[in-house]
Amino acid sequence: MAPFAAGPVTDPAEADPAPPEQVELDDSPASASNDVEINTPPATVPVTTAAEQPPSLAPQVQIDLTFSGDCWTEVSDASGRRLYYDLGQAGSVITLSGDAPLRVILGDSANVSIQRDGLEYPIPAASISGRLARLTINTS
Repeated sequence: MAPFAAGPVTDPAEADPAPPEQVELDDSPASASNDVEINTPPATVPVTTAAEQPPSLAPQVQIDLTFSGDCWTEVSDASGRRLYYDLGQAGSVITLSGDAPLRVILGDSANVSIQRDGLEYPIPAASISGRLARLTINTS
């Protein structure tokens, strides 16, 4: 005895299938006046630009990269936001600021000098491998 059976159980193969219901569509102009039009406003998503983002509560650090020669350079802040991702060219100075700490990759570290918050920042020897340097710069 099945605990959930409310009546006699029949084999679905023995039951007469009901014919499918057929619906006819009327495409005539007269039927178009009976259509209901629903106007739903498009979904809006607030868009914020870098200038509109709320200020970060994380400590900020500013660096100046001075290039004496070409050097592939990548800098990102603590949130992972990419601040710079390009070839630094000889004679150029790039000023960046972001949430501390900043992660810096220099393709040819001998061609770059760094200032942090206006003071000379030596590239630690332990962060250099060949010409490549990977370093993290915290607040002063």
